[in-house]
Amino acid sequence: MNKPPMPLVSAIVRSMDRESLSEALQSVADQTHSSIEIVVVNAKGPGHRALPAQVGQRPLRFVDTGAPLPRSRAANAGLDAAQGDLIFFLDDDDIVFPHHVSTLVDALAAHPTLRGAYAGVRVEFYLDGRLSSTFEQNQAFDRHRLWGRNFLPIHAVLFERSLLALGCRFDESLEVYEDWDFWTQLTQHSDFVHVDRITCCYR
Repeated sequence: MNKPPMPLVSAIVRSMDRESLSEALQSVADQTHSSIEIVVVNAKGPGHRALPAQVGQRPLRFVDTGAPLPRSRAANAGLDAAQGDLIFFLDDDDIVFPHHVSTLVDALAAHPTLRGAYAGVRVEFYLDGRLSSTFEQNQAFDRHRLWGRNFLPIHAVLFERSLLALGCRFDESLEVYEDWDFWTQLTQHSDFVHVDRITCCYR
């Protein structure tokens, strides 16, 4: 029996053109999942560095409106440009470990009635440029607890593009907590699969 094709995954990066952008993009390029596109949204505006058409073997598309974009508007611009069946976000100062995408793709394949999956995150705190402390954010899924307090860093979650057709979008009136609001929208339509494994890093 032929295996089904690997789903295309879109990695959306809202970029403020920080020094760490190259490392974030390389962490996507290093994923073991074979089918990934990178969508970089210029949230900085004029003066953003030029980016290559691909990073490693991963195609990269640069979304540039010519003006600075607030966080929610940049996220929606990425969603509009993404072509993948599955989507995740990665801010330009964070990284995903090599098995992040494949771990979450496998989790969704094993739970076909669910439309989102997430894994644990290593949280790092820095002081004067040096790592000062760490802890792990790795909690079991509880929809009502999530609605009361966000425990999902934005790059921890992989979700189906099909949820966008149900009206899920980032609320552009929000300047903070826009990811939390987005998760509450998605989880009104589906629970998330929790993978008890640390697969990414939040700085």
